Amino acid sequence: MDKFLSRKRTFDDNKASTSAQTSIVLKIKSRKYSQEYLNFGFTITEVNGEEKPLCVICSKILAADSMKPNKLKRHFETLHVNEKALLTSYKVSNKIARCKKPHTIAEELILPAAIEIAETMFGDNFAKELQSIPLSNDTVSRRIDDIAEDVEQQLFGKLRDKLFSIQLDEATDSNKDAHFIAYVRFWDGMTAVELLFCKPIKLKAIAIVLFDISNNFINEANIEWKNCVGIRTDGARTMSGRFKSIQALVKQKSPLCIWTHCMIHREALASKEISLGLNIVLMTVVTVVNYIKMRPLKSRIFSGLCKDMGAVYSSLLFDCEARWLSRGKFLQRVYELRNEITIFLEEENLPEAEKFRDGLFLMKLSYLVDIYLRN
Repeated sequence: MDKFLSRKRTFDDNKASTSAQTSIVLKIKSRKYSQEYLNFGFTITEVNGEEKPLCVICSKILAADSMKPNKLKRHFETLHVNEKALLTSYKVSNKIARCKKPHTIAEELILPAAIEIAETMFGDNFAKELQSIPLSNDTVSRRIDDIAEDVEQQLFGKLRDKLFSIQLDEATDSNKDAHFIAYVRFWDGMTAVELLFCKPIKLKAIAIVLFDISNNFINEANIEWKNCVGIRTDGARTMSGRFKSIQALVKQKSPLCIWTHCMIHREALASKEISLGLNIVLMTVVTVVNYIKMRPLKSRIFSGLCKDMGAVYSSLLFDCEARWLSRGKFLQRVYELRNEITIFLEEENLPEAEKFRDGLFLMKLSYLVDIYLRN
C-alpha cells in the first residue's frame, strides 16, 4: 500500500532535484566566435552579457544560436553577396546627398520607380533583380556617412605628406548659430581647395577658443602643423592680431607660416570706399530689397507681379557684404527686375519708386552691376 501513497519530499530530495536542474543548465553550450566568421562579414558584439554575431555590412545583430557557419553564410549570400546591388546602393545614396534630398526618397520613390521602369521595358526578371538593392532610410543614411568618412580620410591622407594653407572664417546659419569654417588649399597635381571642417562655436568667439577648435581637429586627423605654410583670415583682431590672435597662435606651431589678408574681405572693405553717389544708390537698392524680401506677404505679391508681367525671375536675392560676386548677382537681379520693382513700389506708395524712374539712378545702378561682376 505504501507505493500508492504520496510520500513527503525531504530536504535532501529537493536539494538533489535542484542540483540536477543546475547540472542540466550548465550542460547547455553556446558556440564561440571564430575568426573564420569574418569571411562571411561577421564580427562579435555583447548584448546583456551574451555574445551575438554582428554583420559588419548591414550592422544587424543576429541571435546567439545563429553563431554557426551555415546560418552566417545564408545571411551573407541572401543579403550581401550581390556586389552590384551594394555598389548601386552607394551610388544612389551619393546622388541623394548631393541633391540634398530626404533619405526616405530612395525607398519611397527611386526604387519603386526603377522597378516599374525595368518591368515595363525589360520584363519581370530584371525588375526582381532591382528588389535586392538595399535602399531603406537607415541604409541610405549609413551609406552617406560611409562616403563622407571615406572622403574625409582621403583628404587627411593627402595632407599628411603635403604642404598646405588654410583659410579660416566665422559664419552663422539660418538659426543664427555661429560656426567656425576652415578651407584647405594644397597641390595635388593641380591646385585643390577643399572644405576641411565646419565646427559649431559653443563658447565665445575669441582667439584661444577658435584655435583650440582648429588644433583639436588637426591633432585628431594626425596632420602636422609644420606642413601648414599659409593662413588666410579677415582683418578682425581676433583673427589677424599680432600677439593674441589665431594667426599668432598658428605661427607658434608653424613658425614658417605666412599670414595673408583674405581677398574676399579685402574686396568687401574696398567696396565700402566707393563714391557717395554710388553708395546712396547701393543703400537704396538694399533698403528696397529688404522691404520686399523680409515680409512674406510683400514677397508673394511681388512674385505674382513678376509672373503676370512675364519676367524671367520671380524673386529677388539678398545682399551679402562679404561676397563681391554675390553682391554683383544681387544687383544684377535688381536691374533686370527694375520695371517690376518700380510698379510694386508705386502700388505701395513708397518714395523710392521715383528713383527707379530716374535715368541717372538706373545708370549708376548699371555701373555698380558692371564693376561688381567684372572685378
